[in-house]
Amino acid sequence: MSATPITQAEIARRVGVSRTMVAFALNDRLHTRMSAETRNRILKMVNESGYRPHRQAQLLRKVKSAVIGIIKTPGYMEAPVDRAFAMANEIHRLGYRPLNSDLLGEHGMRMACDAMIDERVEGVIYDGPVATTHRIQLQRLQDAGIPLLTFCGDRIPGVPYVAQDIQGGMKELTQHLLRIGHRKPILIIRDVMMIADSYQDLTMQARIDGYQEAISEAGLPPGEVFYQPNVEGVD
Repeated sequence: MSATPITQAEIARRVGVSRTMVAFALNDRLHTRMSAETRNRILKMVNESGYRPHRQAQLLRKVKSAVIGIIKTPGYMEAPVDRAFAMANEIHRLGYRPLNSDLLGEHGMRMACDAMIDERVEGVIYDGPVATTHRIQLQRLQDAGIPLLTFCGDRIPGVPYVAQDIQGGMKELTQHLLRIGHRKPILIIRDVMMIADSYQDLTMQARIDGYQEAISEAGLPPGEVFYQPNVEGVD
């Protein structure tokens, strides 16, 4: 087989039909002048030649891209990374291709949304806090008709939202420590969590509430909470 990509025009030449006929056959569209025998010959040649559709041409014709975008702000903990990995795996399992973007700041957010629009993604999952500048860029996706879902960050009116039970999770973790004999667990808040936005404020407080709730239910005095600088090499 030649290293040169096979085009619809080449398929048409080999079968002895017009390129329009090839396009109709490939897109499963009826044509009054194309017999079943001609269509079968075209499809047989397509299979034998190894023809692959040109992706950018498909996008220009607004063919579905089968791409789902994931935009997340850089994570300082394992959980956001694990979530993105799980999302990408599920997207693959459902027959789509994930497009990941892990960018920071207004310029990075604009670049991420540009990439999503250029790729004509069929939907975007946004995982992270929604700052005002981010909200403006996410609105561009909505204006382009791209379905949007936010995960764990601030809610956007009218946009589907997936929440996580941070308080319940911290409560279960603390209860586990108490069950295995630790009577004075402490909660350390890293400074990477002390970011001045509403999402980080809520998640930090939810961790504290879950921690204190477990300790209170165990009949112990309130637990201690320490705020630790993000020292390199300390996890």
